Amino acid sequence: MKKSIKKSISRFLTMLMAVMMLSISVMARPMPSDLRVAEQATTQIRATVRIANETDLPTYPVVEPIVLDKENFKTLFPVEDGAVHQYQDIPTVMDALYQYLLDQGIPLGEGIKIGWDIVSKVNGAYINEFIGTGTNVVDAYYSSVKGQSYWKGYSWGLYVNGTKTELYASNLILNEGDIIDLIYEYTEEYW
Repeated sequence: MKKSIKKSISRFLTMLMAVMMLSISVMARPMPSDLRVAEQATTQIRATVRIANETDLPTYPVVEPIVLDKENFKTLFPVEDGAVHQYQDIPTVMDALYQYLLDQGIPLGEGIKIGWDIVSKVNGAYINEFIGTGTNVVDAYYSSVKGQSYWKGYSWGLYVNGTKTELYASNLILNEGDIIDLIYEYTEEYW
């Protein structure tokens, strides 16, 4: 009887060692490539940029979605001296516009001119000119009396996922799958 118990224990230990060796070899295997792709996707952010004017959609070609690396990201646009960029080194809609120009091979100095609102509590970068088309003032009046000032003209309207935003492009965090429309359009503002 002792011999059969010893034999059973020996078989059990042999099977246990085989299971342990199998589990160690499975754990030591390289990660399947499809899992690496899924892991990589979480570090990248993709968005579509479309550029147009109000009478001709789209004016510029829609290219493959722009891709930014969230993990190692550095802000692509210059921050004016005295301005504070609230989303430094976090991908924003302004960064997506800069990446669009880079992807198109358009030199940034020729493709976009920005200004900074450093008066507002949260500073923000706005677009003065994009691919050679700049803000055009039709009429303006500035008064110290509230409600009498206005600005009328053509400027770059910013739409994210179909909704016009009143925020600056630098103040909008870029989300996966965002569709950004930059449309040159007639605008009237009163204050």
